[in-house]
Amino acid sequence: MSLDGTPDGQAPETGGWQATPVQAAYLALPREAARLASINFHDRFTYFTDNVNMTVPPLSHPKPRFPAFWETKMDYTPDGDHGANSANALQSMLLQSDGGRIYLLPAWPEDWDVSFKLHAPAQTTVECVYRRGKVESLNVTPRSRRKDIINMASAENRVRTLVSVACADRNYLFDIPPMLDGRAAPEDVQRLKTTGPWLAKYGESLCGTRSGPFAPGKWGGSVFKGNVAYLHVLQWPNNGIELPAIGRKLLASVALTGGKPTAARNEKGIIVNLPEGSRDPVDTIIRLEFDGPLEPIALAAPYLGSLTTGKKVTASSAKAGFEPERAVDADAQTAWAAAQSGQGWLEVDLGQPMTFERVEIRLDNPGHVRGQNIGFDIQTKQPDGSWKRCYQGAVYGNICGKRFEPVTAQVIRLNTSAAGVRQFDLFRSDQ
Repeated sequence: MSLDGTPDGQAPETGGWQATPVQAAYLALPREAARLASINFHDRFTYFTDNVNMTVPPLSHPKPRFPAFWETKMDYTPDGDHGANSANALQSMLLQSDGGRIYLLPAWPEDWDVSFKLHAPAQTTVECVYRRGKVESLNVTPRSRRKDIINMASAENRVRTLVSVACADRNYLFDIPPMLDGRAAPEDVQRLKTTGPWLAKYGESLCGTRSGPFAPGKWGGSVFKGNVAYLHVLQWPNNGIELPAIGRKLLASVALTGGKPTAARNEKGIIVNLPEGSRDPVDTIIRLEFDGPLEPIALAAPYLGSLTTGKKVTASSAKAGFEPERAVDADAQTAWAAAQSGQGWLEVDLGQPMTFERVEIRLDNPGHVRGQNIGFDIQTKQPDGSWKRCYQGAVYGNICGKRFEPVTAQVIRLNTSAAGVRQFDLFRSDQ
């Protein structure tokens, strides 16, 4: 997926010199790292460029005599890049180091058994057997390094990882489901030996939810479904959690993990607190019920601070139901569409001169084909009435975000031949 106008002719998500499974491991995403590593070790890929049908059988590349030479992905056989990335992915899933600390099983799926022996910095060797969701044996040489081991496969750390991913997975722009590592399902209660017991108690706070409506912070984060938000508090601030006003009235608050929370309203929003003795050391869960659905608020989060939201807007033409105001309403479910196909323009009046240096555009691009783009350019109106281009780019897929040199203007025009513009947003340098 191209997000900044970079050509997207490269089709696959992993394989060859792409290090995506390694990156997933370092992001503490066990399920995603496992999925990508499994694709790599299966070692059967469709053609790697242009527009491939991922449902057709893989091409029959000549197989190397020795499996560890790896079938070609990008250039030639043996594909040493592919083999190295695959091996590095496994090692990164099993063991990572940061300074003097050694992270054990930082991105290993809890339902995969494994035994391994790996080297760590400072002439350290780690031997581990992990089965049925538990570390059965752990030998660290020299023994003095045993104190530096942090077991990321413990129930506490598994829960905190699951919750952290779920609360931070704010991918509303991309129209894709939540990441594997942020999902929880009822069947996980029996399937997962480590987090299953926790999900049996508190699964309602994750199953079927999406991230939001409150932005995650050092304290933790939130998820929601319907008109209910769940706060997952991993680290309590001294004065409680300050939540911004969201245009919904709070009806009730309950601590699923025990205790009686307080929710005090002020001019900025709500401050949620809980007596220290009632705070769960792993994850305190507070259920907040509001008087209306939370999804519209969560979906508008990517557009907070946009200079164009709600501003006066005109267009070259518009279809009925696709008025120009729909491109600056912080709602990607609506769109402006020109009455005729071909080049059209959308013009926004900010009301006064403002400085911006970042644009985010979301277009309608049905039937997108890799390597093909929809061009656009942004112009500013000059004092003499003429138009000056400040940026020209292309959208591969349906999203493009780009920074450029600061521009100050009051009236801005977007020119494009897209079938529709769902959002046109400009941001200041501090956003």
